[in-house]
Amino acid sequence: MTAAHATPCLFACQALFGLGVGAKLPIELTYRNRATPQAMRGRMHAYIRTLNWGVFATSAATAGAGAARIGTRPCFAIGCAAMLAAALMLLRSRTGTGTGTGTDEPNAPAIRG
Repeated sequence: MTAAHATPCLFACQALFGLGVGAKLPIELTYRNRATPQAMRGRMHAYIRTLNWGVFATSAATAGAGAARIGTRPCFAIGCAAMLAAALMLLRSRTGTGTGTGTDEPNAPAIRG
């Protein structure tokens, strides 16, 4: 595939990805707010933001070094495999089934998916 043919495909993929992220973020935030006790929400949001930004920087440096060493295609394959593994782990967890509340309250209702 030439660059002239790949560019429209990349734009379409990026647009589709953007729609997915736009749909995921409100659901993720709602779940996090329901699963986190009120007193811990500020700390939880700060932790998530710190973790996300730290992972961005670390991943960029790691992917750049990996691409320089083994090439971009193997790096993309490794990244895709890692994302698939993470999705499968989440699906098998209490988070993926929506049964965990994340609270220590004995009478807290379970979150339904």
